[in-house]
Amino acid sequence: MTRILVVGDDRDLQTAWQIETLQRLGADVITMLPTAPEGFAWTHSATTTGMRADGLDDFESIDGALVRALPSELVGAHVFDDAGGAIDHDTYWVESCMQRERADAMLSTLLALESAGVPMMNAPSRSLLSRRKPWQLDVLRRSGCRLPASIITNDPLALRAFVTADGRTPHECIVKPVAGGALTRLVSELDDDAVGSVRDAPVIVQERAHGDDLRVMVVDGDVVSCAAIGVPDDTLDFRGHATYANGGAQYHNVDLPADVRAACRRAAQTLGLRFCGFDIKHPRGSDDWVFLECNNSPIYVDVERKLGHKITERLCTALLDKATLRRAARSDVDPSHILAAL
Repeated sequence: MTRILVVGDDRDLQTAWQIETLQRLGADVITMLPTAPEGFAWTHSATTTGMRADGLDDFESIDGALVRALPSELVGAHVFDDAGGAIDHDTYWVESCMQRERADAMLSTLLALESAGVPMMNAPSRSLLSRRKPWQLDVLRRSGCRLPASIITNDPLALRAFVTADGRTPHECIVKPVAGGALTRLVSELDDDAVGSVRDAPVIVQERAHGDDLRVMVVDGDVVSCAAIGVPDDTLDFRGHATYANGGAQYHNVDLPADVRAACRRAAQTLGLRFCGFDIKHPRGSDDWVFLECNNSPIYVDVERKLGHKITERLCTALLDKATLRRAARSDVDPSHILAAL
């Protein structure tokens, strides 16, 4: 039986659905949290390397991996919760060091699987790169994706010059963090202190793109879903709208032109992502398709369930096909017999 490692929390609805689908398709699924779980061990000597974890005798038996989330070096919220909401510097430093050790061990395990040729959705090295937004934006541009006018800067003077260049105004420019994780804001909402604070950390500043918010899902170079997210037209960031946040958003299908689909394929290939989601702005009835970003582990299950798009099926089937071929090659078994049994 083809063995798939799922790195993620099975209490997450999307992860649980992916696990259920893999099992329905005949996979033997092993799950691990994106931090080193109890019982995890990785030993190395001059002659042998062994990786073990609860429920898994040998990492060499892994045929494929679905990486829902990568380990993070950031201290988790539970550390603050356990301390009643506040911790001193020494405690924070110790917790940060321990979290870094856990993250490095787990990430190294995933990188070792990638180096061994294990099919992965997605390979951790590519996910780590694709999450670097300035580099990602350059890849999108070179792949033929239309981007909004943009600047990445920690210079307040450069920021102010950008938002007034070419007839722009602060009301038509947005600002967001380079590493993500926060909602988009209008530059006009920032006071002088906030603008000056970019000296401490750079930000992405862009001309605001208007239109429907589209989420485009790509699996192995195929666009398998494109949906417009039903939020009011003047919504700046759909993630912050109450209807979307509460699970009440509705969606409608959108047909992408051939050149936009081709740009998605090129960008995904250059980023090295077998599975990803693009965020695109599109004013209805226009030929304007503006790419905002690409996500290496996009949220999509609400779209799938409301529109009937078979995103999880395509994702799991694509992973299983390659994992099964790898298993057959390693065991010298005719792959047609294994594939027929799935």
